[in-house]
Amino acid sequence: KLNRYNIRRNVKACSYLTALAAPSKFMLGLHNNVNIKGQKFNEVIYNSVDFKKLPLSAEQIEQKENMVLYAGRLTEEKGILTLIKAVNELEGVRLLLIGRGELAERIKNENKVEVVDWMDRESLYTYMKKAKAVILPAEWDEAFGRILIEAIYNGTIGIGSDRGGIPEVLGFDEKYIFHAGDADGLRKRIERVISMSPIEYKEEIDRQQNMTSGFTDEKYVENWEKFFLQQLR
Repeated sequence: KLNRYNIRRNVKACSYLTALAAPSKFMLGLHNNVNIKGQKFNEVIYNSVDFKKLPLSAEQIEQKENMVLYAGRLTEEKGILTLIKAVNELEGVRLLLIGRGELAERIKNENKVEVVDWMDRESLYTYMKKAKAVILPAEWDEAFGRILIEAIYNGTIGIGSDRGGIPEVLGFDEKYIFHAGDADGLRKRIERVISMSPIEYKEEIDRQQNMTSGFTDEKYVENWEKFFLQQLR
């Protein structure tokens, strides 16, 4: 709040902006609401992932473990405690937390929870492919939610909270979006994914991959080129 107050006080400097780009509609609106906006152009340029979508067969899906995964900072505002509570209410499901943070020591002995230190991207992707779902349970406003795109492109269903730009990444699909801090709502969505048959899971991951097909490096570069060319006209 203090930062936003200072921004409003000094917003006159932003009147010189010709154009503004943000990684989500949420972030663009957040800036516009404090009068930070381009005088000619205000564009959303979504972040991207630098690899191709991994198609999965029903047989490969059948080999997935009854595990859900989170990767990132292990702090309260990331919704870690809500995630742990949701998983603790599910039978036969374990939670893998990958990362570091102030909660790491506190939660490492929790039932059904395994905490693993941060790792290289390829190792992370290997774990993602084993999981039934990757969760982004943020209780603060995420600008985008790239980890969900990485999960979906690796053939794993993404579930996220309704904070910040996360709903945009998931196409505002309520089957995979829960109210931040609502452990019961998150539990129901995890339970639904875990109980899917391999055929049902394949249909859903195919749909999520199609929905997120625009988050590629090619599209990212194309949008930035278009953005800068607009300034030259």
